[in-house]
Amino acid sequence: MIYDRYHTEFTLSIEGELPADKLTLATELAKISKNSLQDMNRLIHGGKVYIQWHSSQKDMVAFSKLHPELMLILKGEGEDEYDRWTRTFRKGIDLTPVEEDDDDDADDFDEDEDQD
Repeated sequence: MIYDRYHTEFTLSIEGELPADKLTLATELAKISKNSLQDMNRLIHGGKVYIQWHSSQKDMVAFSKLHPELMLILKGEGEDEYDRWTRTFRKGIDLTPVEEDDDDDADDFDEDEDQD
Protein backbone atom coordinates (compact mmCIF):
# COMPACT_ATOMS: atom_id res chain seq x y z
CA MET A 1 0.00 0.00 0.00
CA ILE A 2 1.30 3.44 -0.91
CA TYR A 3 0.35 6.05 1.69
CA ASP A 4 -0.16 8.85 -0.85
CA ARG A 5 -2.77 6.85 -2.72
CA TYR A 6 -4.70 5.47 0.26
CA HIS A 7 -8.35 6.52 0.37
CA THR A 8 -10.90 6.32 3.14
CA GLU A 9 -14.68 6.50 2.99
CA PHE A 10 -15.80 9.12 5.50
CA THR A 11 -19.20 9.84 7.02
CA LEU A 12 -20.01 12.59 9.50
CA SER A 13 -22.85 12.72 12.02
CA ILE A 14 -23.57 16.05 13.66
CA GLU A 15 -25.48 16.31 16.94
CA GLY A 16 -26.74 19.65 18.17
CA GLU A 17 -28.50 22.62 16.66
CA LEU A 18 -27.17 23.15 13.17
CA PRO A 19 -27.08 26.59 11.60
CA ALA A 20 -29.64 27.10 8.85
CA ASP A 21 -26.84 27.60 6.32
CA LYS A 22 -24.99 24.28 6.15
CA LEU A 23 -22.96 25.60 3.22
CA THR A 24 -21.09 27.85 5.66
CA LEU A 25 -20.10 24.76 7.68
CA ALA A 26 -19.00 22.98 4.52
CA THR A 27 -16.97 26.01 3.41
CA GLU A 28 -15.20 26.21 6.79
CA LEU A 29 -14.41 22.50 6.78
CA ALA A 30 -13.17 22.64 3.18
CA LYS A 31 -10.84 25.50 4.08
CA ILE A 32 -9.48 23.74 7.17
CA SER A 33 -9.11 20.32 5.53
CA LYS A 34 -7.98 21.52 2.08
CA ASN A 35 -10.57 19.16 0.57
CA SER A 36 -13.08 20.20 -2.07
CA LEU A 37 -16.15 22.18 -1.11
CA GLN A 38 -18.26 19.62 -2.98
CA ASP A 39 -16.90 16.75 -0.85
CA MET A 40 -17.22 18.65 2.42
CA ASN A 41 -20.75 19.80 1.54
CA ARG A 42 -21.74 16.18 0.90
CA LEU A 43 -20.15 15.18 4.24
CA ILE A 44 -21.91 17.98 6.19
CA HIS A 45 -25.24 16.87 4.67
CA GLY A 46 -24.77 13.28 5.89
CA GLY A 47 -23.38 11.78 2.72
CA LYS A 48 -20.31 9.63 2.17
CA VAL A 49 -17.06 10.82 0.62
CA TYR A 50 -14.19 8.63 -0.57
CA ILE A 51 -11.09 10.78 -0.31
CA GLN A 52 -7.53 11.10 0.94
CA TRP A 53 -7.70 13.00 4.23
CA HIS A 54 -4.66 12.10 6.30
CA SER A 55 -5.09 15.10 8.63
CA SER A 56 -8.74 14.37 9.45
CA GLN A 57 -8.20 14.13 13.21
CA LYS A 58 -6.29 17.43 13.44
CA ASP A 59 -8.72 19.15 11.08
CA MET A 60 -11.80 17.97 12.98
CA VAL A 61 -10.32 19.26 16.26
CA ALA A 62 -9.88 22.68 14.61
CA PHE A 63 -13.38 22.57 13.08
CA SER A 64 -14.99 21.60 16.39
CA LYS A 65 -13.35 24.62 18.06
CA LEU A 66 -15.34 26.81 15.67
CA HIS A 67 -18.60 25.08 16.64
CA PRO A 68 -18.39 24.09 20.32
CA GLU A 69 -22.17 23.58 20.46
CA LEU A 70 -21.94 20.62 18.07
CA MET A 71 -20.91 17.02 18.67
CA LEU A 72 -19.13 15.74 15.56
CA ILE A 73 -18.83 12.01 14.95
CA LEU A 74 -16.51 11.13 12.08
CA LYS A 75 -16.40 7.55 10.81
CA GLY A 76 -13.84 6.15 8.43
CA GLU A 77 -13.52 2.94 6.49
CA GLY A 78 -10.18 2.56 4.75
CA GLU A 79 -9.05 0.35 1.92
CA ASP A 80 -7.68 -2.24 4.38
CA GLU A 81 -10.43 -4.45 5.79
CA TYR A 82 -9.40 -3.72 9.41
CA ASP A 83 -9.16 0.04 8.95
CA ARG A 84 -12.53 1.04 10.43
CA TRP A 85 -12.84 3.63 13.13
CA THR A 86 -15.06 6.25 14.75
CA ARG A 87 -13.85 9.49 16.35
CA THR A 88 -15.92 12.00 18.32
CA PHE A 89 -15.07 15.71 18.57
CA ARG A 90 -16.48 18.56 20.63
CA LYS A 91 -15.18 21.97 21.71
CA GLY A 92 -11.80 21.40 20.07
CA ILE A 93 -11.22 18.06 21.79
CA ASP A 94 -11.01 14.56 20.35
CA LEU A 95 -13.21 12.67 22.83
CA THR A 96 -12.34 9.26 21.42
CA PRO A 97 -11.01 6.96 24.16
CA VAL A 98 -7.44 5.80 23.69
CA GLU A 99 -7.33 2.11 22.89
CA GLU A 100 -5.22 -0.01 25.19
CA ASP A 101 -2.36 -1.94 23.66
CA ASP A 102 -3.03 -5.68 23.99
CA ASP A 103 0.72 -6.38 23.90
CA ASP A 104 1.43 -4.20 26.93
CA ASP A 105 3.28 -6.40 29.41
CA ALA A 106 3.28 -3.73 32.12
CA ASP A 107 -0.06 -5.02 33.44
CA ASP A 108 1.44 -8.48 33.87
CA PHE A 109 4.05 -7.29 36.37
CA ASP A 110 3.32 -8.34 39.94
CA GLU A 111 5.03 -6.13 42.50
CA ASP A 112 4.73 -8.87 45.15
CA GLU A 113 6.79 -11.37 43.17
CA ASP A 114 10.18 -12.20 44.63
CA GLN A 115 12.75 -10.28 42.58
CA ASP A 116 16.21 -11.85 43.01
